[in-house]
Amino acid sequence: MATSIVRRMREALRWLFTLDEPQWVDAEQVDDSLEQDVRFLRFQLTKTRSELTELSQRPDSFPQRFAALFHMPEEVLCRLPCRYEIGRSGGNWAVVLERCVFCGCAVKTEAFQSERDALLYTALLQTAGFRLRNNLSCSQCYSEYLKSSGLSVE
Repeated sequence: MATSIVRRMREALRWLFTLDEPQWVDAEQVDDSLEQDVRFLRFQLTKTRSELTELSQRPDSFPQRFAALFHMPEEVLCRLPCRYEIGRSGGNWAVVLERCVFCGCAVKTEAFQSERDALLYTALLQTAGFRLRNNLSCSQCYSEYLKSSGLSVE
């Protein structure tokens, strides 16, 4: 009777913890001795508890952090540290997302109707962990590079 319970537990654990990575011990590799079965189940239980502890300690506050940004007044958004350049272009506000690595001109920008919208956008990007790309060049610098290197684009 004890061996049938152990076999059922093996099958349940195998089904529960099927992963692409071979980090779990295959229950068929364990001998049929009851002592090894108990050790195997204790190991699986300990491993599961440690993963649960790790998952429970992860910060799941993304929704709260994003929601807080939407309710911030413009004065508070202005004081937040910002790694993006916000400027006025014509009647709109613009956020520079990508810069040319050669001349430093703005390659990609996003336009907004108000300063608050631009500040909110940059705060959301920073909260999400968005990083600027460092390997872009503008069309002028790229054509100049092609001329200087003697390469042709067909």
